[in-house]
Amino acid sequence: MTNYTHVTLPYGELPKDVINLGTMLGPFFLGQCFNWALFGILCLQIYIYYLRFPNDHKWIKTLAYGTFTLDTFFIICMTHAGWRVLVAYWGDVNIFHELTWTWALLPFSSGFVSMIVQLFFVYRIYRLSHSFAMPFIITMVTVTQCAFAIRTSIIAHNVRSFRYIRDFLPAFWLGGSILADILISSTIVRILWRSKTGFKDTDSVVARLMRLSIEAAAVPTISATIKLIFIYTRHDNVHLVICMLLPRLYSNVRFDE
Repeated sequence: MTNYTHVTLPYGELPKDVINLGTMLGPFFLGQCFNWALFGILCLQIYIYYLRFPNDHKWIKTLAYGTFTLDTFFIICMTHAGWRVLVAYWGDVNIFHELTWTWALLPFSSGFVSMIVQLFFVYRIYRLSHSFAMPFIITMVTVTQCAFAIRTSIIAHNVRSFRYIRDFLPAFWLGGSILADILISSTIVRILWRSKTGFKDTDSVVARLMRLSIEAAAVPTISATIKLIFIYTRHDNVHLVICMLLPRLYSNVRFDE
């Protein structure tokens, strides 16, 4: 049984090692809730894809179902991490420095799923442009950001604490992902813009495709940017809400395009 020691302090003062459960665990809890909500939407999207596109190429089906399988695995891991912190070891402050490998998978899951989705759009760009230059550049950027995400997960696993997230190279991982999304969207928009024919009906379809490309990239890009800002401007775990949602945002938004 845990022993609690009563400490009387002047009004407004707290010991330096006191943990604010609201900002430390609140984002973790909200992230779990939103995570499962987005996963439910992803399940619906996969079901609709199964019904509407039975004749897709096998590699596209493998990509779609494989990403869904990865998301299922990652959300199970995040649920395990949340259960351990919020339920099984509730009240034990040592749990904040004894986090398991399931929590450390957060950066890896985001970096790996985003790389898969971004490489899918690299293939689209290549098919539309028949050029190697921009697809090669985007591939290098997205593979690099995934490598930094893996490195971040390794460091997080070794440290096993909430407290040192700013030392986990988030600028390289998230910054690379943001750059890849911007390059993908701008390249697709440029290709579509050049394909305008001057006919009203055709150009309206092209304009709609350009709008969808920008909108699809905006959600994960803005989310990753906000997370990066929160990491370096706040001294709590608010950024974890977005971090836990990033893999689902890529799967839901980008594959829905």
